[in-house]
Amino acid sequence: MGNRANVIFSDGSKFEDRPPQLSPAIYLHWNGGPDSVYAFLAETFRRMSSRGQDVSYMSARFVQIVGDFFGVDGSGGCLSLGIVSGPESMSLEALAAFDCGDNGIYVVEPLGIRRFVWTPATVENGDIPLREMSEEEVARERRDAESENSAAVAYLNELKQHRLKFETAYAK
Repeated sequence: MGNRANVIFSDGSKFEDRPPQLSPAIYLHWNGGPDSVYAFLAETFRRMSSRGQDVSYMSARFVQIVGDFFGVDGSGGCLSLGIVSGPESMSLEALAAFDCGDNGIYVVEPLGIRRFVWTPATVENGDIPLREMSEEEVARERRDAESENSAAVAYLNELKQHRLKFETAYAK
């Protein structure tokens, strides 16, 4: 069926007078697993280092990177990446509609990445089939993903090599 996930960028604001700014939900049908998503995010952070955590620009750059990855074989990658209106808030109820079941939801904030994954709905969790992973779980998942030898990591390493060749050729 896929290896699906949704990625949402947030400014992480916790002000009572203003809800957080949220990007549209970026749907990945393939490569929604941690090994790919964390690699795509690492490249996004590298490219956006001078811009800071601007939600609209960060999400746009992420879409560009993922789209380039899916189109690298010349097929255009037209079935693997989508954008849908994002959640109204960061509540479990609002986020539950964006859970695809496979890899859940990645919420990218200035202070880190929050992960929400499917769990059986019970009375204890308000019949919401979604739970937030702990910071420790996210850190472990990220470490494991960064040690994987995924296609996304290989592609991003190839991009870095091309960039270095380009910079070297034009530095003369």
